[in-house]
Amino acid sequence: MTAGLVSKTLAPTRKSLRDAGLATDEVKGVVMVGGSTRMPCIRQAVADFFKQTPADQPRPDKVVALAPPCRPTCWPATAPATTGCCSM
Repeated sequence: MTAGLVSKTLAPTRKSLRDAGLATDEVKGVVMVGGSTRMPCIRQAVADFFKQTPADQPRPDKVVALAPPCRPTCWPATAPATTGCCSM
C-alpha cells in the first residue's frame, strides 16, 4: 500500500547524492530524522538503499533540535577549513 510512496521518498536522496558527487557506498552513516522515519518500512528502504542500518543514535528528536544552529558551520562557503559539523 505504501511501497510507491516509500520509493518516492528516496528520489531527493538520490538527487542529493548525485549533486554531491557521492555514491551510496561513500556514505559512512545515516541518521534519519522526522516522524515518518520511525516507520519500519521507511527505515528498511533506507537501509536497503545505503546497504547499512540507519543509526539509532543520536536520537532523531535531538538532531532536529540541535541541527539548525549547527548547520551554518557546515556550509563550505562559511566554514573555515578546520571547522567540522557539530558533533551530536
